[in-house]
Amino acid sequence: MIVLYIFFALIAVCILLVLYLMKPNQKRDLRPFLGRRFAHRGLHTGSGRIPENSPAAFKAAAEAGYGVELDVRHTQDHYLVVFHDSDLKRMCGIDKKVRECTWEELKQYPLLNSTETIPLFADVLRLMGTLPIICEIKVEFQNDVPSLCRDTLHQIQNHHGPVCIQSFHPLIPGWFRKNAPHIIRGQLSSKFTKKDGKSYLGRFMQNHLLFNFLGRPDYVAYNQNCVDVWGFRFCRKFFHVSTIGWTFR
Repeated sequence: MIVLYIFFALIAVCILLVLYLMKPNQKRDLRPFLGRRFAHRGLHTGSGRIPENSPAAFKAAAEAGYGVELDVRHTQDHYLVVFHDSDLKRMCGIDKKVRECTWEELKQYPLLNSTETIPLFADVLRLMGTLPIICEIKVEFQNDVPSLCRDTLHQIQNHHGPVCIQSFHPLIPGWFRKNAPHIIRGQLSSKFTKKDGKSYLGRFMQNHLLFNFLGRPDYVAYNQNCVDVWGFRFCRKFFHVSTIGWTFR
């Protein structure tokens, strides 16, 4: 009988632990971002005419009245640029990491052989005016999290429209939870596999949103092709967290 009690006690502890780790923030007003259309990386054509994350793509989105989702990352000299990939191969044909380039160097490279170049985050904020922005923060090294978050916060605080931040790296919403709790924060995730280069424990926790305890995200943005993952389904149904599917075309 004692063994049975211990067994059920362990199950109860495991359930409580999962609930603690997974619990999001459920009190945030997300109305500035609800009922809106968002252009993923701007309103681009998928070709060199209007490349993704280009000034032309954001201008087209603003003219259509769309909000935008975009990606920010640091240059070598700590400028915040809007660019999705960690390297320049796909968009610029250059075999070099963004983090290894200065801003002066980056702005010389055309996007997909167009007349468009990589924009500064500050310039995109001005271009979008009062329209809402979903800002994904890209980080390659954990030590860069504080400076990257500080620089992003400094710029979005001067923006006149609503901006929320999100990231796959749970320490980023965690930083905003501690240092700027007034900024809406989201946790990005997907169904990661061994080829993504993460440890089994890291994949399991990220797949099932068990890093939520770090950032207590206001919403969860999950890969729309992987929403059968039990952690995502449980978090949505039990905690009634706001969810976003990425990316619909």
